[in-house]
Amino acid sequence: MRERGHTGAWLAVLALGLVSALVIWGRLSGLPDLGVTIGPELTIRQVAVERAPGSDAQNFQRGDRLVAVEGMALEDLRHLRTLLPAMTESAAEVETEDGEARLLNYQILRPLHRFSVTVQGEGFDPRELPPGVEPNDRLVEIDGRLLPGKVGPEGLRSVVASRNDALLGLERPNAIFSGQMRLGDSKVHPGLWLTFGLALAAVLVLWWRYSWILPPRSVYLIALETVALAWLFLLAYGYQWLLADQVLASAVIVSLVMMRPVAMYARRQVDSHRGLGSGASLMGVGALVAVVLIVLLHAGYLQNVEVALHAAAIMAGLFVIYEISAQGFESGQAAGLGERYGYLTGVVVLGLFACVVAAVMEPVAFEEDRWRWFAVLIPSMVWFGDYLYGLKYGVRSALGDIADERSRQELLYGYLREVGVEVPGSDLRLVGRLPGQSFELCFEGEGELSVKPARGEVADAVDILLAEGYQVPMPGADETHPMVGIAEVLHLSMAQRLPAMRGCLELDGGAEMVLLGFWGQEALLAEGEGYVSPEALDAATAAWSAPLWSAAMIELLEGAALERRRELELEKGPDLAELRAEIETAQSGAARVEQERDEALAKAKLLGEERDRARADGAIFRLTQSVEVWPAEIATQLVEPELVDGLTFLMETPEPIVLGGAIGVGKSMVATLAHALGGGPDEAMRVVRCTDAGAMDVLDHILGEMGGGRGPGLLQSTIFTMGQGTLLIERAQLLDEVRIVALSHQCEEAGVRLCLAFDAPDAEVRSVLEPYSGVLQEALGHREMIVPAFGRRPTIQRAVFDFWLGEWTARYGREIEGFSRTALEAMLAYTYPGEVQEAVEVVRLAVLRARYDVIDREDLPTRVREARPL
Repeated sequence: MRERGHTGAWLAVLALGLVSALVIWGRLSGLPDLGVTIGPELTIRQVAVERAPGSDAQNFQRGDRLVAVEGMALEDLRHLRTLLPAMTESAAEVETEDGEARLLNYQILRPLHRFSVTVQGEGFDPRELPPGVEPNDRLVEIDGRLLPGKVGPEGLRSVVASRNDALLGLERPNAIFSGQMRLGDSKVHPGLWLTFGLALAAVLVLWWRYSWILPPRSVYLIALETVALAWLFLLAYGYQWLLADQVLASAVIVSLVMMRPVAMYARRQVDSHRGLGSGASLMGVGALVAVVLIVLLHAGYLQNVEVALHAAAIMAGLFVIYEISAQGFESGQAAGLGERYGYLTGVVVLGLFACVVAAVMEPVAFEEDRWRWFAVLIPSMVWFGDYLYGLKYGVRSALGDIADERSRQELLYGYLREVGVEVPGSDLRLVGRLPGQSFELCFEGEGELSVKPARGEVADAVDILLAEGYQVPMPGADETHPMVGIAEVLHLSMAQRLPAMRGCLELDGGAEMVLLGFWGQEALLAEGEGYVSPEALDAATAAWSAPLWSAAMIELLEGAALERRRELELEKGPDLAELRAEIETAQSGAARVEQERDEALAKAKLLGEERDRARADGAIFRLTQSVEVWPAEIATQLVEPELVDGLTFLMETPEPIVLGGAIGVGKSMVATLAHALGGGPDEAMRVVRCTDAGAMDVLDHILGEMGGGRGPGLLQSTIFTMGQGTLLIERAQLLDEVRIVALSHQCEEAGVRLCLAFDAPDAEVRSVLEPYSGVLQEALGHREMIVPAFGRRPTIQRAVFDFWLGEWTARYGREIEGFSRTALEAMLAYTYPGEVQEAVEVVRLAVLRARYDVIDREDLPTRVREARPL
């Protein structure tokens, strides 16, 4: 049975995880919880609690800048981190309602301080300012009413002199405040021990349970990826002080940048004959990026630690995108790092999309806080797939590539050639001991595979080797050892038992496999028998795998069946009855061997077909886009009844549906309605936009060779064959007639609904098929459906407004009951040159602007607010 990797390597990974946890603990010890989140430039970002226990204490506000602590001016967050442990020890202790607490004196600078002053009664000297007001303060509000401009001291004195009773609102730029902050617990966050504890536990499970088919170095790399993931969680529980520690930040940068290169490097090691060089360029690029970022950070070329972490997160996202893109250009077992692509690629893509949306909608909040949650979540999802791969890589991947004879022979030839490099001058062959007889498997002449019964002396040597557990060379054996004599007589250069791997084909009665090497004539004549190092035996065992065992067994069974048939043809004797009995016995044995071989081949073929379908599913998800499919009961409310009736009529036959109209009128909405009415699952609707880069290549892959494209074609994938699939082609006016006809035929034969969306501003006055031949117009002209401009669809405008009002209020947490009469009149009078999408954005802006529980005309954009009915 194969070793579970090198114990030293596993202990090194575990030691790395433990040392990492201790380093983080040492660097975060003694740093208290301040109760606020402070940026690298000492700007207050988030305030959780009050800073001091008194009612008259000055609270922090977002945007304040901490300028001094205990009378010492601060430069940046790193300076505060350096001073804080000593200040914490010397901080004054006071009794509070919650017990003893340490207080620290601080000074903050507020860029713009707003406050109120009440003026009551008479007696104010117009030459003096009211109490609490300074000369650089500016009056901006009186009795709750904003002034058109800011009023200086002279105007303020006039106001005070002319009013006996007033509430004044003032602004003070660059206000300085002092106070005391209550220091929290100085213990390291428990998340440190939780994350690294789970990481080390995961490494131990991987050590004990990893798939036997994987090369050990791939599993070591997955274990290193697990430790790197534990470092990333510093962004979640230790972000405040991570911004002030360049050492910890450097480690997190390395983890962010190197996780995906390490995983891709591990993938390239599976069944790779190029050894450690396979995928090394990916590791080199990742290491170069990490080193450059760290050097720029320590040299001061980057503004602060947070900028370096942003750059590392961006690079990590680019590596994830590259990994998903490169998936389509790889083949064989190296095509995917386990089964995670079938489940996690879509999730990762959605996560990246959500990251982009969050950055666009709230850039400040995203830059300061939310990005780090995406930087932890997305690598965690992809790591989970890598970890499952390390545990579950098995029979399906192992047997999928040996279903045909040529693949089996190429696999065996590659193995013997790889081991032959370690034993130059030797003729290598595999000897399989099947129940009742041994056979030799070798390559002769121009690489032609030969299977023949083993010679008697070879079969005897194999029996001794297997019975006694011998090998050649055998360290420590003297000339009197039996195996030494056998090796000299047979001119053996090496002999090694090859174990049956987990997940390989098994035979009733058992089978054994031995690798034998015979010195060639040239080697014997030139130098005599040479010496082979024991490392050659280790290389032969390390390169052995379950696919190799299964391929060798299938070839040996075929050779055994053929040899038995030859023997039956040569056997003759006077006792025909006895001969027939022997023939029947032999035939039954051969039939049983044939049946076992056929079952093995059928199983391998089935697994290969399942693999091909899984690849087709992955290709469909990678090459096409998804679209949100509304339930039919909702979609029918947003489309005119006439269009719904026409769509229902067209769906009674499988021909394509042609949708025409201007950009943005809702053609995609009509196509998704057709999909919903057909009852298909959401993932069975895919979109190809002809204006995207490489769109024509995508269509060629979808069509396949049968449809005039290239490749096997993707319409037979399980995404579509599960039923009621829909393929939407946007910007279809860019397609030539040949592709439209090919797509129509291929989709109709595959049972996939094809929707062709043509962008044509004049679609309401002429057919979108006019540029094409009369044959195509005759074939699809009766399948054309025109979607009018949104401004000329009054029957659904109110439904669209109400629907998106509900969507946006739910998303932004607003409580708005509807539109006022004047707002609705303006919205119905507006012509919407931007079509449906403009209407959606108008409702969204109105929801964000709304001041009351009803959207009024003033909440609408100016161009909509000024619209009047014709």
